[in-house]
Amino acid sequence: MLGYVLRRLGWGIPLLLMVVSAVFLIFALIPGDPAVIYAGESASPDVVARVRHEFGLDRPLYIRYVVYLEQLSRGNLGASVFSGVSVASQIQERFGNTLRLALVSIVVATIVGISTGVLAAIHKNSLLDHVATTFALAGISIPGFWLGLLLIYVFAVELHWFPTGGISGWRSYVLPAALLSVFSTAYCSRITRSSFLEVIHQDYITTARAKGVAERLVILKHALRNAIIPVVTVMGVRLGLMLTGSVITETIFAWPGLGRLIVTAVNSRDYPVIQGTLLTFAALFIVVNLFVDVAYVALDPRIRYQ
Repeated sequence: MLGYVLRRLGWGIPLLLMVVSAVFLIFALIPGDPAVIYAGESASPDVVARVRHEFGLDRPLYIRYVVYLEQLSRGNLGASVFSGVSVASQIQERFGNTLRLALVSIVVATIVGISTGVLAAIHKNSLLDHVATTFALAGISIPGFWLGLLLIYVFAVELHWFPTGGISGWRSYVLPAALLSVFSTAYCSRITRSSFLEVIHQDYITTARAKGVAERLVILKHALRNAIIPVVTVMGVRLGLMLTGSVITETIFAWPGLGRLIVTAVNSRDYPVIQGTLLTFAALFIVVNLFVDVAYVALDPRIRYQ
């Protein structure tokens, strides 16, 4: 197991380097002169030239790339062009908010999704199954931004049950977590139902029932444990997407996380902040996928990594 983890970490390094290179080239080759943006549209050519030299934009591309890699190797993500605050400190300040929101959302989505999926499979073609399937399809289809605005209007503006945005105690997590977990809950429910129906007809389930094992144990110990193996993959990917793709949720609810940070940076064209946040997202996704792969062994000892 340790060898496999080390190999996966080794594979992740070249992947992260590819992301670093892609991010650098994208921002180095996009149209427009960053020096003009930083100096201001009305700045004189001398001021623009001075800004270009200050940020090293007058150097050859390969030298800028080597300098960029050298800075990254020391954990230096640069500083915001406009505020002067280091990118690493901004990411560190907001990462905890994004992580807590993502963890709350994934826990809710996993519990509700697996529960409804199993119940729908056990009561196949019943009213419960049809209702669960309908809600799952609705959860996958509803646009996130529309649902977020609806949640704010109903539960914050009209009923005053929860705040409209920001972080002000546990109640401020309810609406953002609900929005962030809707799609994952629906998808988890559908995957669980499909996987459970496939597992429940396997020979070892029939054997367990023939031996007189209680139906509750058949479902929980034999069927569910094997049925949730594909769910782990799905929810692991969803956790990675929650950590890296919560832009809409954080923007709607004014959540001070990484998603809102990158939106603000894009609007102001703060390239160092955008680059640092994108690299953080890539690293998070690689780490999450590593944990998902390792979780297979805990769920199914038959799986061995070669």
